[in-house]
Amino acid sequence: RLVQQLFTESLMLSLGGAVLGMYVAAFLSRHLVDLLATGPLKLTFDLTVTWHILAFMAALSLATTVLFGLAPAWQATARKPVDALKAVSGIPLRGRLLPFVVTAQVALCLVLLVGAGLFVQTLRNLQSLKTGFEHQGVLLVDVAGQRPLSFYKDALDIVRTVPGVMSASVATNTPLSGAGWSEKVTIDGVTQERELSFFAVSPQYFQTLRTPFVRGRDFSSTDEGSLARVAIVNETFARRYFPKRDPIGSHFAASVARASVDLEIVGIVSDVIGNDLRTTPPATVYVPYFQVQVMSQNFSSLQVRISGPASPIADAIRRELQPRMSGTPVEVRSLTAQVDSASVRERLVTSLATGLGVVALVLAAIGLYGLLAYSVASHTREIGIRVALGANPLGVVTLVLRLGARLALAGIAIGVVTAAALSRFVDGMLFGLTPLDPATFVGVSVLLATTAFLASCIPARRAMRVDPIISIRAE
Repeated sequence: RLVQQLFTESLMLSLGGAVLGMYVAAFLSRHLVDLLATGPLKLTFDLTVTWHILAFMAALSLATTVLFGLAPAWQATARKPVDALKAVSGIPLRGRLLPFVVTAQVALCLVLLVGAGLFVQTLRNLQSLKTGFEHQGVLLVDVAGQRPLSFYKDALDIVRTVPGVMSASVATNTPLSGAGWSEKVTIDGVTQERELSFFAVSPQYFQTLRTPFVRGRDFSSTDEGSLARVAIVNETFARRYFPKRDPIGSHFAASVARASVDLEIVGIVSDVIGNDLRTTPPATVYVPYFQVQVMSQNFSSLQVRISGPASPIADAIRRELQPRMSGTPVEVRSLTAQVDSASVRERLVTSLATGLGVVALVLAAIGLYGLLAYSVASHTREIGIRVALGANPLGVVTLVLRLGARLALAGIAIGVVTAAALSRFVDGMLFGLTPLDPATFVGVSVLLATTAFLASCIPARRAMRVDPIISIRAE
């Protein structure tokens, strides 16, 4: 009957924790879905709690009760009545299971926090990466389907008259859009093995994205009717194919709009990140949008730099362009959202790892506090005798803190070794740091040691306040 009573108490605790966890999970799952829904691709998930989820929750609660409730219940009822009557306050600490459990909690917490720290720094490195353009304050107007060049000319003229618009351009694709167009080029009569990235852009494209020019000029309206085909290249192109001479004025051949043309380089711009934040900017060629007659592209977009709130300007652009879209909805989105969607995996993993790390840190602190509080309660008589014989209260505090420090340091040592062994499996997901990043390991160890110290302070303070007269009279 005693085992049944203790088992029932453990079951009620498990079910209570499971119900609370369901509410927390419902909130956090919506947050994770919001992370996945960033960018042009909108994803929806059914977050309804079904009987499968409830059954899993009930089974997990029952398993938790059996594993962590039944064993202590048997241990408690296996004691002799004489030993129980002699106990001053509670049941004396027996065996080494509890210290091992707390040490394992600390070790697991450190592993999770190291993983979270590595992913946080990876996300920070990606967000601080120099992309070569400024995405804040830029709207993208998506235009689907093949349309004549006159449509884009009229669209640019209309958009530029909208209040709040500073500049506007049109391009076949934009940075981190996932779209691509590549061709082989022939330089000095030699066809290069690598295919280069090509962009067809209109005048004001670099002004709109604020991509700085290194040398040369931008495209102009006079390039449209000119028989001379021109191009702008990035710094990587200039360094790779013209390492010993100035590329401005040089010529190379390429296939543009399914025709081989001779292109004259009239400008060099800074490198712009491609379709992946983790890769270095590729050698890129920009050609005039209205000169090359890009009719093979089924998708183009307008880039609009604005000054002021984005929402009213986006609504005004929709109203002006919708009559010319032949029933197709005008989609206006921010370039910032497109940039954020390029790191959605990193932000999702960082959120999950950070959440698990925080939960593990709280559990480790609770476990350490519970063990020390239990130890102080079960040794009240011993502590009282020490104080009665002249022990310094500060020495009593030191005893408790020393026990907590041993458990925490043992867990930290095991956790560091485990994290170092497991971190190599996430090497491919990191950026700008190594799996054995010293700052992460040291920072997490200090955080965990500080948390362990704070969790040990309350039991230590309680031990210092033990009244020797009361504890001895309890005998």
